Amino acid sequence: MSKKKVIAILIIVLTIVLIIVGTIAIIIRGNSSKEKLLEKANELNLEEAKEDLYANYSTAKDKYINNVYKVEATIHRIDEKFVELIVYQKHESVEGETSGYASGDVIIKAKLDKEDTNKIVVGQKITILGKINEVDKNWTYDLIMKKAYLLDDYCEYEGKITIPTKIYYQGTYGSSRIETKYHNDDEWYARIGNYKIDSQEFDKKSFSKTESVSDQNEPSVLKGKEVKYGDVVKIRGKLIFNTFRDVEIVE
Repeated sequence: MSKKKVIAILIIVLTIVLIIVGTIAIIIRGNSSKEKLLEKANELNLEEAKEDLYANYSTAKDKYINNVYKVEATIHRIDEKFVELIVYQKHESVEGETSGYASGDVIIKAKLDKEDTNKIVVGQKITILGKINEVDKNWTYDLIMKKAYLLDDYCEYEGKITIPTKIYYQGTYGSSRIETKYHNDDEWYARIGNYKIDSQEFDKKSFSKTESVSDQNEPSVLKGKEVKYGDVVKIRGKLIFNTFRDVEIVE
């Protein structure tokens, strides 16, 4: 092998080594920056921030700018520049359906790296970490984080399980006949507190026990754990538009 070829190979090897070392250094430096921010981060309550900004915009800017916060909120929008986070207000109807509307008076605009952005979707509740660099007042109050980190794209929640009974209506039809209506199997659902659990997370789906249907007493099975109406369970999963997916049981 000629001397020129040996030198060329050495240059290529050295370049690869430098790239690897540089990449590792960037990762270490990034993790170090994240850990340092975590040490001084406070929890940010967007409802409290809204009250502060409404009461006195000038003093509220001084309160929040250049401070580091950890915030749990729902993704309203994802574009090339920012991930926008807001708080959703929850309502529960008479039938128990959970709905919500965007309380978009205060928006977190966070710049996440591409790897973190690719993990998340609109409607998902996440936890991020970052320093507020600017506060802008337009149609909304925008708290801007020019560099933020995704801490968690999963949520933990503990609540009571709700599973419907097979019979959903029983009443008088005419003068003497009793009319009974049944849920179809594809109408089965489960909730934990005010949130739904995706039915695909269940290994087995059974309707709740009723006095008049003796064969509906079998429990449902969520990720290997038997659950029945009224059981209190703690889960961890991705919460997207008020529905838990990719669920695991927290013991």
